[in-house]
Amino acid sequence: MKIKSLLSFFVPAAMMSLAVAGCSDYDNGYSEQAIKFAQDFRKTFGDIDPEQDWNLAERQFVTVSTQTESEVKIYAKVDDAYAIVGDYEGIKGTRTLGYDVVEGTTEIIVSDGKEGIKTTANGVVVFGQGTRGTAWEGTTEGVTVTKLTGTTEINGVTYPGSKSPTDAEIKNVLTKVPEYQYNISNGGIYSDFHYTSTGSFIIYPYYWNTSSINTVGIYYTDKNGKYHEVDIYTADGEVEYEETYSQTATKRPNDWGIKLNGSSNWETVPNGNFHMNDWSTETDASGLRTPFIEYWKGAGNPLGTAQIEQTINAKTFEPGKHYLVMIEARLMNESGDIDETGSVTFYANDANIVMTSDAFNSHDTYNGHSEIYSDMDGTKRMWVRCTPDSNGKIKVGFNLQNIQSNWFAFNNLKVFNAEHFDADYLTGKKDNFYSSVDRGQGIRVDIPEGVTFGMYVKKTDTKYGTKAWTLYSEKQKNKDAGYNFDENKFCYASTFYMGDQMFIGLEDWPNGDCDLNDFVLAFDGCKPIIINEDPKTSTWLVACEDLGGSFDIDYNDVVFSVEHISGKTKAKLTPLAAGGTLASYIYFQDPFDSNRDKCFGEIHQLFGATKVNSGEYEIINANSRYEKTAAPIEFDVAEDWTMAYYATGDGSGSAYTRNGKDVNMGGFEIRTLKSGSEAPYTLDINSGAFSGASKIQASVRNEGDNVPYILCIPYPYTRYNYPEAGKKTDYVWAWPVEYMTICDENGDGPYPDFRGWVQNHKNNTDWYKNKSNSYSSATVEDLALSTSDMSEEEINGSNNNQKQASPLGNKGNMTIANGATPDLAGNLTNANVSTGAITYYIDKWAGSSEWQEYKGGGLFNAGNRKIKVVQAADENYEEGVTEFTVTVQA
Repeated sequence: MKIKSLLSFFVPAAMMSLAVAGCSDYDNGYSEQAIKFAQDFRKTFGDIDPEQDWNLAERQFVTVSTQTESEVKIYAKVDDAYAIVGDYEGIKGTRTLGYDVVEGTTEIIVSDGKEGIKTTANGVVVFGQGTRGTAWEGTTEGVTVTKLTGTTEINGVTYPGSKSPTDAEIKNVLTKVPEYQYNISNGGIYSDFHYTSTGSFIIYPYYWNTSSINTVGIYYTDKNGKYHEVDIYTADGEVEYEETYSQTATKRPNDWGIKLNGSSNWETVPNGNFHMNDWSTETDASGLRTPFIEYWKGAGNPLGTAQIEQTINAKTFEPGKHYLVMIEARLMNESGDIDETGSVTFYANDANIVMTSDAFNSHDTYNGHSEIYSDMDGTKRMWVRCTPDSNGKIKVGFNLQNIQSNWFAFNNLKVFNAEHFDADYLTGKKDNFYSSVDRGQGIRVDIPEGVTFGMYVKKTDTKYGTKAWTLYSEKQKNKDAGYNFDENKFCYASTFYMGDQMFIGLEDWPNGDCDLNDFVLAFDGCKPIIINEDPKTSTWLVACEDLGGSFDIDYNDVVFSVEHISGKTKAKLTPLAAGGTLASYIYFQDPFDSNRDKCFGEIHQLFGATKVNSGEYEIINANSRYEKTAAPIEFDVAEDWTMAYYATGDGSGSAYTRNGKDVNMGGFEIRTLKSGSEAPYTLDINSGAFSGASKIQASVRNEGDNVPYILCIPYPYTRYNYPEAGKKTDYVWAWPVEYMTICDENGDGPYPDFRGWVQNHKNNTDWYKNKSNSYSSATVEDLALSTSDMSEEEINGSNNNQKQASPLGNKGNMTIANGATPDLAGNLTNANVSTGAITYYIDKWAGSSEWQEYKGGGLFNAGNRKIKVVQAADENYEEGVTEFTVTVQA
């Protein structure tokens, strides 16, 4: 809150408070500011539900029994996966474990690392009692893998022995995990995960892009504690021949006979001045890097006609067998645009491809130079499929005809065993990249229901001087394996849904590009349950009022997030906003142990602000979310610490707190220094500077006024059918900008459903998701963490009743004659999709930022008039708003 002048606000407010406040209010320790805030809040929102605790975190419990000491993890259903909310180590015997979830969560899975068992809140889980079914008994490893030769049946449903994905299906998968991109944080991607089996399943290979021999498998621990890795599928992507460009290759001035791999030679026939280049330093979009073979003339000198070829003598291939010959190439003009009247043709025996055809290249500019480069299906490469001659030889080369550019270069020739590539691959229609295996071959995996398992990709060859390795779907297992790279690059797998189809994508290189698609497989049959180890779903957003000089109820004065997985003794706090000018300190009073009490520091200073007196700080991230960032702070907690409402001694596993009182929102409070007070960088938890500070604490049921000085909501949360039907987006709450009340007594404001939640804590629990489009500028910017497709289950399930974004739009600005009546309705688009009533508004005068309702008639003021159209929400669509300008001619 900003401090208003004493004359204009504070003194009258204080006087009013003194006049109406009873002595008991002050006797109970409530400050004048707290009493005034409570009065204003009740005046705005009316009666408050006495059971309201202003906290959407819910504490649930599950009773677990295990015969051996185990690490027990708890996962709650979040979207199309189960996310970790509890992690307790050393559990043996029977114990009740707590965990925090979003209020209303009903489905959980509890795992001991061997099996995962579904249950609900207050459920009972017993491990090691044969709950996985008889299929586990009598098998050595518990898993059977079968290559399908025909159809197979699972639970009465027949599945094909193989699936050949269509062009559209393959390309669609690559929109989720595109080549050469960092895909770990893509929408709908889980990259630190394992599965819980629901029964037998089938995998079908969709996509393959690597030169290694890789094996995909599953890992799990059986009921006796024995760890297993079971290979499921091996794909041989080994390159049959690959050129090595080295410093020993012949370079200038001896341009003829560029020697590679000891016995193969590129030769220019009949003309051209090709040579090896190992000195250029271009970083253009083609990805072509030295050393490479080039034909270069000075800028402005066209290459004309030239040819270079070689017969690959370093390898004898199998006659009659199919091989894929791949290469990278670039054509650049250092003076002007590329002239595409000529052609660059790459050939291998009788097969060829024209690089200068638009289907097989991309265009770019680099340092003012125009270029095209090989780029079939986004791979930055091109290829042909050929057969060797009767002697097992393949002749490859480039033929340049009438080239007006001055620089051509190529490298990275590779020959793959391509016996199973189909003919369409020549046209660039296919993106899948298999070798030595049948594309789409079905592999059946029989596994007992409830088994906890992960998946791996195992590189078994030692080409390029590398060693063999195994990369896992769980981040911690990769850490344990010693792959000491960038923290995020401990993730080498992705799992995701596209519609109702489930996939897994695997990365085969420890320090690779993290596109997570070197091997992509589709699941069918009893699809396993995704178990997400990412802790973001155990994170909460805390929004506070500082009870300063004005009570605008905007909940932006102190905003921070708190991340904690129940069972762990470390939590993390990250400052997000400081919307007031008073010095406000985030204080943590541990509910169980005063030794863990902590003052995190002053909120503005945590963003790096220079120390000034209280009341003189600048607002941070309350008008824009992106002004500043602050580092997260780790702190100690008890393993059963909770952000949810904690009723002591309630019989559900809670222990008495150190003062015997209920605790809300983990024991956080805000201590705000009086205006003009010195604001030290750090304050001891018992500092005397706090003696006159306002203490803002989370409300406790049936105590005092029970008004919300602090709110706790999920971080992040998911909106379904948003920003369009069939999509879902993870957002972080957009708190109101400074001086913007969350909503007023009429329900107007950025979050109109807040009023209903105040009056009944069981209603409008998703109020924070439903921002009014009429107040789009009344909050900080929306922060979308990710957007992805909804699954069929989500489309057809309970989420399909969530309102969709309004499609209301307009055809653009209008021009009318002076005095004419504009056809505003005719300028709207998609207005008939929603049944909501439409209201028109016009600026009060040209250039005004204030609106008045427009009910028709001529616009007599010459110039530009702004029009705002608001369509009310209906049962299917949210409120819609669109704006445009009407120019009235003089």
